[in-house]
Amino acid sequence: MLDLSIVYGNNAMAAARGRQYEGGRLRADILKGKDWPPSGSAFCINNEANETRCHDAPTNGANSLLGINMLFLWLYRNHNSIARRLQTLNRCWDDDRIFFTAKEINIAMYLQILYYELMPVVLGKEFLLNNKVIFDVLGHVNDYDDRLMPTVSLEYIIGTRWFHTIQEGRLRLYTKEGKIYDEQPIVDLTLRTGALPINNTLEGVTQGAFRQPCADTDNLVDPDIGERILGRLQFASDVVSSDIMKGRDLGLPPYNDYRRLCGLPVAKKFKDLLRWMRSEQVEAMSLQYESTEDIDLMAGIIAEWPAKDAVVGPTLRCIMATQMKRWRRADRFWYENDIHPGALTQDQLVEIRKISMAKIMCDHGDQVEDIQPNVFILPGYGNELTKCSSLPTLDWQLWKDQSCDKTYKKQDSDLDEYGNVYIY
Repeated sequence: MLDLSIVYGNNAMAAARGRQYEGGRLRADILKGKDWPPSGSAFCINNEANETRCHDAPTNGANSLLGINMLFLWLYRNHNSIARRLQTLNRCWDDDRIFFTAKEINIAMYLQILYYELMPVVLGKEFLLNNKVIFDVLGHVNDYDDRLMPTVSLEYIIGTRWFHTIQEGRLRLYTKEGKIYDEQPIVDLTLRTGALPINNTLEGVTQGAFRQPCADTDNLVDPDIGERILGRLQFASDVVSSDIMKGRDLGLPPYNDYRRLCGLPVAKKFKDLLRWMRSEQVEAMSLQYESTEDIDLMAGIIAEWPAKDAVVGPTLRCIMATQMKRWRRADRFWYENDIHPGALTQDQLVEIRKISMAKIMCDHGDQVEDIQPNVFILPGYGNELTKCSSLPTLDWQLWKDQSCDKTYKKQDSDLDEYGNVYIY
């Protein structure tokens, strides 16, 4: 997701399949005044008889889990919105230039939201600042390190499956006035894109995305999430056991080794775990493992208390921050630096820093009129619901190519008094 490959594809053939090749836009149908990817994929195997839509997107993942599906749809629409603005501003730009500029802006917006809006809630803002994952500046940050490889750690892939524990199993659908009008198991919308455009489902789910709280951080997984995450395709499973087994299959070191690497206290005896875990969790581990050195990474991070100002425990926070720092420092084309020819200008970067998930949802969600400024925190004191029109907007004039005006003035001067073009 970091490079929005779910929107643009992860190879040249997939990327080409998603493009309209006109005005820099992605292929789209218009439903209820909103862009939708063309339908036609056979991936939505949970669609019912009257549910015919299935995104014919560059990647099949766009039709998978509901949250991924919705984020994909909003960012897909965002690309086309940016492309239309750029086309209006710069009449001399061709399709390629509009497309790739819109793509870079869209990715920059997504990374700004991920790093500076979502992750401070998940990992803690001060922790991220102290570890130089984010920076308290408006301008460029040139921390690129060509010695680093832009790889993803297996620990990050396995560890972030912890988020199953805060996924609410019951999905509430809201009116735009904030009234709950329906509730259903969230897994019933897995691989089922066809349900979204009918019966106002997408509108209700969109409202719920910023109104419904996530599940408690209680070390437990909702039964629906844990046992049938693929909906009707899966009648019995155990997602946590599967996650633990994935770690073993990949040969991940035990939990204590990661505590050592992160500079955290290590449990020599099971009673030592009581300093950062509930007693019932420690008791369960003492029954399952012979030694604290045998504890699986996944079992350990699920059981930890949340770290200060964070949602996750200290070990997972360390793993995630390490990965996020590597991503930014190993990427020569990171949106915050200015060391490559296509870098954002200082003024453009300042505008990108205005973007928020609330603004994306207002512009590209369905029937969103009021929203809290930080959608990753429930509406309340200091984060009250407000009109979408009150959110900061970007100054798109900063992307205007002045040479286009000269080009069109020259073209206009080549017309005779009747508007005919002179042929030289």
